[in-house]
Amino acid sequence: MLHVHCDRLGKEVLIWPGSVQGIQNTEQGMVVTYRCACGDTAQMVTGKDARTELSAHVAA
Repeated sequence: MLHVHCDRLGKEVLIWPGSVQGIQNTEQGMVVTYRCACGDTAQMVTGKDARTELSAHVAA
């Protein structure tokens, strides 16, 4: 599971593996695209080499 902050719901939520829509390795880090518990599509940058951070609910 992923732990993310949902701006729309105003709280921390857990994202189940089935909600992950894609993972892409980029120069900024691993970009994970997922369907949030609120229904929006969002992205986050993760990984040990992550150089930037995308907040929740950034359109894919």
